[in-house]
Amino acid sequence: MPLVAPEMKAKFQSRIHAGLTRVFGSDVSAGQGYPPIADPFWAKLADAISDIAMDVVDEIQQNAQVVPGQQVLTNGSPTTHTGNTISPGKII
Repeated sequence: MPLVAPEMKAKFQSRIHAGLTRVFGSDVSAGQGYPPIADPFWAKLADAISDIAMDVVDEIQQNAQVVPGQQVLTNGSPTTHTGNTISPGKII
């Protein structure tokens, strides 16, 4: 399954926003130092922080290498091998 930067960003953003809500929710409900519009601020913060997902995907797609030794199931004669990977690779 290929990594898609916008999808990864959306997942990061959702996870970060949920974490901010979980961590700061009790403080907001207590009304100490947070305006009633804290949640939209958290959404903006999550959006900004989740930009790192784009960098992670780009780094993996541009610079990562798969460790040799990944299993391949071959087809065809000994001289014209084709094949498909049958085990996950390890990224270094």
